[in-house]
Amino acid sequence: MDSSITGLLNNVALLLVAGFVFDVMGEYSPVRKPSRRQLTTGVILGVVGVGVMLTPWEFFPGLIFDTRSILLGISGLFFGTIPTIVVMIFTITARLLIGGTGVVPGVGVIFTSGLIGLAWRHLRWRDRELADIRMREVYLMGVAVHVVMVLWMMTLPWPLPLRVVPQVGIPVLIIHPVGTALLGWLVLERMARMRSKDALQRSEHQLRIITDNIPAYVALVDLKELRYRFVNNKFVDSYKLSRKKIVGSHIKDIIGQANYEFAKPYIEIVRKGQATSYENSFVTAGTKRWVNVNYVPDINENGEVEAIIVLSHDMTERRQMETTLRDNEILLRTIAENYPNSYLSIIEKDLSVGFTSGSEFAKQGLDPDSFVGMTLEQVFGDQAERVKEYYQKTFAGEGQSFELSINGQHQRYTTVPFYAEDGSVPRILAVAENITEQKKYELAIRDANEQLRVQLEEIKELESALREQAMRDPLTGLFNRRYMEEALQQALLRAERKNNVLSLVLLDLDHLKLINDTYGHVSGGDQALRTLANQIQSMCRGSDTICRYAGDEFVVILNDTPLDVAYQRVSHCQKVVSNTPVDGKFSITFSAGLAQYPSHGGDMESLIKSADKALFKAKALGRDQVVIYEDQ
Repeated sequence: MDSSITGLLNNVALLLVAGFVFDVMGEYSPVRKPSRRQLTTGVILGVVGVGVMLTPWEFFPGLIFDTRSILLGISGLFFGTIPTIVVMIFTITARLLIGGTGVVPGVGVIFTSGLIGLAWRHLRWRDRELADIRMREVYLMGVAVHVVMVLWMMTLPWPLPLRVVPQVGIPVLIIHPVGTALLGWLVLERMARMRSKDALQRSEHQLRIITDNIPAYVALVDLKELRYRFVNNKFVDSYKLSRKKIVGSHIKDIIGQANYEFAKPYIEIVRKGQATSYENSFVTAGTKRWVNVNYVPDINENGEVEAIIVLSHDMTERRQMETTLRDNEILLRTIAENYPNSYLSIIEKDLSVGFTSGSEFAKQGLDPDSFVGMTLEQVFGDQAERVKEYYQKTFAGEGQSFELSINGQHQRYTTVPFYAEDGSVPRILAVAENITEQKKYELAIRDANEQLRVQLEEIKELESALREQAMRDPLTGLFNRRYMEEALQQALLRAERKNNVLSLVLLDLDHLKLINDTYGHVSGGDQALRTLANQIQSMCRGSDTICRYAGDEFVVILNDTPLDVAYQRVSHCQKVVSNTPVDGKFSITFSAGLAQYPSHGGDMESLIKSADKALFKAKALGRDQVVIYEDQ
């Protein structure tokens, strides 16, 4: 019985861990539709059920005990019909696949456990009351489920029940109801959290409705970091920024450095737990406003000030930035004439030029007064429609910035609305800056960057060529020994992965010293090595690798080539080489040793050594021989 108790306790522990994981996953589930959520819940619970069935306590082969009954009872009680049916399908399928003596009672336990849970749900509790169920009630349901489970044990082939019921039935009736109560506690805790979360969301929604419909700017600022935690719609609209942009930002990034410095003393008053207020001007979305700001401390249950509740009211609908048109013209003319490479214009509501001045007119030899009264078409020609679109947006209260090219001159325009006392925009300010020289510099930089890009590409090509030269033998043009070692290593790995053979050929030009002594190094030995290299290349495929291994030695890597085929190809090459005079002066021969991977060597060193032994034998036989390596 000790082993049965231990096995069942382990399975209960596994189920509780799975229940905890399900609880965590449920908090972040992206499924929102009830039917899909029920199916998803059923699938997850089904996977948990199969998991506990795969780690059971086995009484003997084919007769297993686990905690699926706990899972099914809890599923029926708390999750309802659809998830429970899905869990039944999963677990019944798993039990049938496991097979054995206990299939019938095992399926019966699955079926009755789910039904008892569903019956308890629909006969004793309504959905809205499930969160108020007591642990005692869950425990009693667990007792009922597992009494029926013990009764199902009686359906085992006789006299097996006489052994199973005493050894397993009693531990089940002790452990499983407790496991049911514990898993039910996890579910009840989750339901309580979800109710609290829903209540919090409803409260936040109600607060949002209230604050978004009062005629005030409302914000909540974290006192420690002075960052916005909440703003209402009126606050967002006033700054023409998204709520996402404002929330989390420091107050100085929204209201500006000057206003932040002005507000600092009042923030310190709030830190002491006192409410305070002040009046100041703010510029929001290009508009100057006088605002009455009220700071109220948000004090927690410990008496600490956590945040500032900001309630602000617009003290004036609008304040006209200029007093009279004449004063504005004087101010604008002074600014325009002293601002380099630019001119300023006042554009009237009918989009005509009401005033213009600036240092750029003198440079261009133009009279600014001659532009007064002109229409957009007269000033901008075929670009008038584009400019009109920007001007109309500015009259709507949105400052604009755009660039134009007129008569070969590049100009950057910035437009700002002028507000009247009633909040309307009777005229706008257009500032044009000549950026022709800047554009030339930008073009020069772009050209320099393009030249740099071309030079970098040339350097890369040169690097590639140098890398190629580093891998090549300058005399024959073949790959060198360093490349051969890398290529052979890769070829061996590829052959091992694909379970293919690989043939390695080690060739030696016969009598190179005699050729050098007789015909000279350049026209004799060097030319003989080139001729042999060319003939070897002609016998190889594109997938093969040919390398000059040493002074008169060559290595050929024949991928996916059996030893007999390699022997035929090398022998054919031997005949062709012996019949091909070097510059019509003399003939050459070579000796070759062949080895095959993996039969003659499982790595690069052993394979080369085998081929070298075969080559040595070929030389010993009188040269001009092709020898296959043989194990001694």
